[in-house]
Amino acid sequence: MKHSGEIDFLYTNIGRGHPFYLDGLLEQLRDRERSDLLLNVGDVFAQSRGLSLIGWKAARWLYHNGSSGPVGRRLYGRLRRRSNHNGSSLSFTILGRDLRKFRAGVFGTLVVAHPILVGVFRGRPGLVYQHGELVASDEALMTGAGTVLVPTDKVARRFVDAGYESAQVVVTGLCIENALVARAEYDYRNRQTRLSKDAPLTGLFLSSGAEPPAHVVKIVTGLNSVVKGGGRADVLVRRGGRLDRALASTELPDSVRMHFFTERREEAKLSAKLVPKADYLVAPSHERTNWAVGLGLPMFALTPTIGSFAPLNLVLIENRGVGEAIRDLAAAADFGSRLTELHRTGQLIRMSERGWGHYKIDGFARGADFLITITASD
Repeated sequence: MKHSGEIDFLYTNIGRGHPFYLDGLLEQLRDRERSDLLLNVGDVFAQSRGLSLIGWKAARWLYHNGSSGPVGRRLYGRLRRRSNHNGSSLSFTILGRDLRKFRAGVFGTLVVAHPILVGVFRGRPGLVYQHGELVASDEALMTGAGTVLVPTDKVARRFVDAGYESAQVVVTGLCIENALVARAEYDYRNRQTRLSKDAPLTGLFLSSGAEPPAHVVKIVTGLNSVVKGGGRADVLVRRGGRLDRALASTELPDSVRMHFFTERREEAKLSAKLVPKADYLVAPSHERTNWAVGLGLPMFALTPTIGSFAPLNLVLIENRGVGEAIRDLAAAADFGSRLTELHRTGQLIRMSERGWGHYKIDGFARGADFLITITASD
């Protein structure tokens, strides 16, 4: 049965990346104020019971704790890896047992952003897989959706090679926060002006949702290095997280401004305020890589790279010349000096230039347009 005008979104709400991509589409659709659209939102934790719910809670625990050491990383990596890519899988059976009841029998448009959910709903009519990442790891290439939304032609080729028809893969452009896209060129021009001068720079420092201890140490060390050289910094800090606790025991000057959030949408609002003021970014090479490649914001990526996307994104950053890695604690301790050198030699402004104007950056708007088109045609 099809319901015209209805679009269902199913979130995993583990980490920031996959939920972030659904957030952007939902925001665009809601902003259209279309009376003919009904948007239904579900969450795997709210939809699951018993063993299925235990499985999702285990996945969330491994996400938050898998970065703390080699054993945890191996366990988390094994969970994320695809098993029996195009066939049945015990993990899909367990995790998807109750999820298949979500809007059961109503085969309108269902949008998911996590490959596990593509495996769970493989073959369901109207299944749309939003892959917003700039790279496509092997585990992301899950087949079984009717349509895949991707940011670039290069990522599209990866999905076609994995078994999709070309017509099933829709290139939307980069998925960047809608508020940042609206003023992107103005902010880029202002950043170029600032980078061309000798005045102190402002960095934006942030961690991933999992806040790996190695990243937290590098952020705190890098902040100290930057401010000793006269620089300024804004830091996005999750209340009660590892970074919050680390900064609470660190004495930093007024040139470091901390901005606290408790949930993802609050963080997104802060990002919309802080990115325009930032001259460079210090962060893991996850979904914020879009800012380096699409907004012209030079990026210094934290290591170790955790998960399957971060290593590929780091390669992309370095190959495109839009940033570089902070590979060890010594590099973090010397970050202020390195930044000064890059600024003095004009390399920072060139990093910014290489990250602007090469891709369409309104991927959320284009993705929303596509969803409206296919829903209206049901």
